[in-house]
Amino acid sequence: MDVHALRKIIEQNDNGEELIQAPYTLINIGLNYQLNDSFKFRAGIDNLSNQKLSDDIIALGHVESPRTYYVGMSANF
Repeated sequence: MDVHALRKIIEQNDNGEELIQAPYTLINIGLNYQLNDSFKFRAGIDNLSNQKLSDDIIALGHVESPRTYYVGMSANF
């Protein structure tokens, strides 16, 4: 499990207005399972709480992915 506490974002837009994004926390969870010497499985969720940035902050280029699920498998022969 990863937990990222991110700072407050303060920037100015093209009009000189100050835009503020409050501090937020991202939580990512995942697991890996080694079935045997050949097969490994993984699954998880990134941005578990689905944190979103304000539209103004996104327009300035700050981006966070929405909640994302993933599963995978790798095999070695």
